[in-house]
Amino acid sequence: MGEPTPTPTVAATRGARGFPVPPFAVEGGAVRIGQVEDEDAWWALCGAAMGDSDCLAWGVVASVECDLDLTISFADTETGPIARTEVRSVRVRPGTPAFIASVGEESWSSIDAAGCRPRPVIDDHVATWFPTLDHEAQPEGCWDLGCVGFDVIPGRDCARADVQFAVYDDYGATGNPHDLVIPVELHEDVPLTVWAGGVESFEGDAVLTRISCPAEPDAHRAGVAASAATAR
Repeated sequence: MGEPTPTPTVAATRGARGFPVPPFAVEGGAVRIGQVEDEDAWWALCGAAMGDSDCLAWGVVASVECDLDLTISFADTETGPIARTEVRSVRVRPGTPAFIASVGEESWSSIDAAGCRPRPVIDDHVATWFPTLDHEAQPEGCWDLGCVGFDVIPGRDCARADVQFAVYDDYGATGNPHDLVIPVELHEDVPLTVWAGGVESFEGDAVLTRISCPAEPDAHRAGVAASAATAR
């Protein structure tokens, strides 16, 4: 089976915190996507990932299992020029909501295309990982949020890798369990620690399930798609 072409979304405008994009569906309605606006849910999803940057959180509910690729564009204003475009990847499955932390210096972003591709028989993991023993190194937000950390040893460089966790906690009414995907930059053989946020309950836990390196978007194709989506 060949690589599917991302399905254009029906999202009409860019979103920012406090200015949500209306929910929309792709893959014939089998995958629904919406911007997370609840403050507690947003903090659970973005608090450990954003650092000093801005962060939007997107929620995905699916009736199929697939690897969902999303093309996200970023801008400094609602209607201004696109500053950058990136491709993100999240593994979705029926019955478990998935959330994507979209981190950047820009305040506005939009999902311009999204499409499913079949889950591979064997994952192409770009790194190895194990639970961290250095709990004191967790980000500042984790002291209130609750986090579970993993030490990662990258096998190759990746400018924007997607780290996916299965989170067993309902902080912010995100669902127990739910999947959380955060972006990280990987450099071959340079260790780093990643954190799943929103694990505040005594019985809460998180497991790192996947690290992927989505292909960089074709600049021309991404620019055309983003311009069309913004103009609708």
